[in-house]
Amino acid sequence: MDAGEQSDETFGAPSGDWAGGPADGAMEGARPRAGGNWFVGAWPSPQVAHEIAAWSQLTFEPGGWRCSLAGDLHATLAFLGQLEVERAGDLARVLELELRGVRKTRLECGELRGFPAQEEFKRVAYLSIVDDCAGAWWHEAVERIGRACARAGLPQPEPGIPHLTLARAGSAGSALPHTSAPGWEFRVDALYLACRSEGTRHGRYMSFARISCG
Repeated sequence: MDAGEQSDETFGAPSGDWAGGPADGAMEGARPRAGGNWFVGAWPSPQVAHEIAAWSQLTFEPGGWRCSLAGDLHATLAFLGQLEVERAGDLARVLELELRGVRKTRLECGELRGFPAQEEFKRVAYLSIVDDCAGAWWHEAVERIGRACARAGLPQPEPGIPHLTLARAGSAGSALPHTSAPGWEFRVDALYLACRSEGTRHGRYMSFARISCG
């Protein structure tokens, strides 16, 4: 579902409370992008993603910003770099063992911010996010992902900063809208080993493995 498929619902806290995820590669006919980077991420529910994407389309000037599609909105916990599909399969099996110890949580979207932080014109607009344990859940999940990489014989991942990327500007940057974002939140009961995709697909990313929490 892209941001153009808007409903008449009011933006804000979702009524549907179930976790989302990237497009399933097997179902969408997608394949990992050659040379693309892999990561472990959390996706908002389709309803929340739709509401955020629709709000972004109304908030950001189309000439200065390129908004993320609803299906591409996600929070990256760990950047893994490039992986062969065979190694990704090994990692998925170890992640399943490690992430059993991570409980389900809720992620709450916070302030609208921009990068670079100290410059007037931003290249990236994003929402900060925080878990329901004031960051402790995120820290534990990233730590367990690192242990899984070590057990799979892979380099240590680069931890992600908790956020959802809403829009990107050109190289010259653009001023951030002077507005506050609605207070969305979404439940996370699974994390995804995902990658950039190519071929017939729903968005920029595809799911290689869904790893349940708890």
